[in-house]
Amino acid sequence: MGQKIKSKQNKLVLDYLHQTQKKNGFISEDNIRKIAKKTSYSEAEIYDTASFYADFNLEKPALKTIKMCQSPVCHMKGSENLLNYISELLKIKIGDQNKKVNLETCQCLGLCDQAPVMLINDQEYTKLTKDKIKEIFKKEKII
Repeated sequence: MGQKIKSKQNKLVLDYLHQTQKKNGFISEDNIRKIAKKTSYSEAEIYDTASFYADFNLEKPALKTIKMCQSPVCHMKGSENLLNYISELLKIKIGDQNKKVNLETCQCLGLCDQAPVMLINDQEYTKLTKDKIKEIFKKEKII
């Protein structure tokens, strides 16, 4: 019986985290405290759970999130060079964010036949080149 209760509590924590993420776009320290009070978990346990899953953001997101695929296929097609180009173009380090963008890497986006691939928020961009990236960034008002 104890295992079943723990399982329900785990699901409840994840449900609270998903609801908070959907509502706010991220999970603040204040949100973690509130979730801890609603459940039988400590703030540290809630934080550990939220930081474990890639679905949850613990910082207020930038206006746009750029994710460059680093799967083996994208890598072979030059995604690392393109990522460095983006980093230089936007004057932001990989893994950092400014007021406009958050620059991240990710693994396979399932579009290997159209590599290299990036996401801007949830929009997919494929068969990337430096020129195409610059054009996309202008259209997206990133540069």
